[in-house]
Amino acid sequence: HKCLYISFQESRQKLVRNMKRLGIDFNLIENRKLFHFVKYPLVVDADAMQEIIKGITSLVVSIKPRVLVIDSINPLLKAIGSNIKARSILQNFFAELPDMIEGIAVLITEIPTGEERIELGDIEFVADAIIILRHRIERDLLIRDLEIRKARGAAITLARTPFTIVKGKGIVAYAPI
Repeated sequence: HKCLYISFQESRQKLVRNMKRLGIDFNLIENRKLFHFVKYPLVVDADAMQEIIKGITSLVVSIKPRVLVIDSINPLLKAIGSNIKARSILQNFFAELPDMIEGIAVLITEIPTGEERIELGDIEFVADAIIILRHRIERDLLIRDLEIRKARGAAITLARTPFTIVKGKGIVAYAPI
């Protein structure tokens, strides 16, 4: 499916390099017009954020992606400075994006180390699915787990599972015994 990837942090070069390590060649996918990368600068006020929302809308209309990824939404929502304003942006714009593109919108966010909730405009209540990738150090080993916090309309029987990142494959999850 055609994908529009909007970044507020990572450069195109870094994304392409990291994905190549997983066996995904974004240059080839871009040449086939299936992947479009756009980087926006970090914003500091609501006016700049409104311009970015207009820019995203324009890109969605012109590119017509079926998959939209925004990585990470944290700087955009933090620039608003108010959870009420952030929630209104989430509900009035980002929650409507899947219908607008007739596809899926993936909003990537970061939870600060040691926290359990995403403190950005109650994004957990607006999102259709929440998948959290965690890591910690235990006895000098890197321990990773994937938590499916929410998947609207689906029963979640297994909430947390260990995973690793494998060169040439990507994320590999292991079902607990």
